[in-house]
Amino acid sequence: MRGEEVGPARPSLVAHERQEAQKRQARRRTFRLALRGIDIRTRLFDGMEVTA
Repeated sequence: MRGEEVGPARPSLVAHERQEAQKRQARRRTFRLALRGIDIRTRLFDGMEVTA
């Protein structure tokens, strides 16, 4: 059996890594918009509550 024929050994880990990457991307987008003065009503930043 070749490697490309076998699925990931731990699909839950792959899903978790994908979810974490999406969270990082959302935080970066929020930060970039905040730098431009755009508030998208996200009150959590890096897991900490922030006030406007």
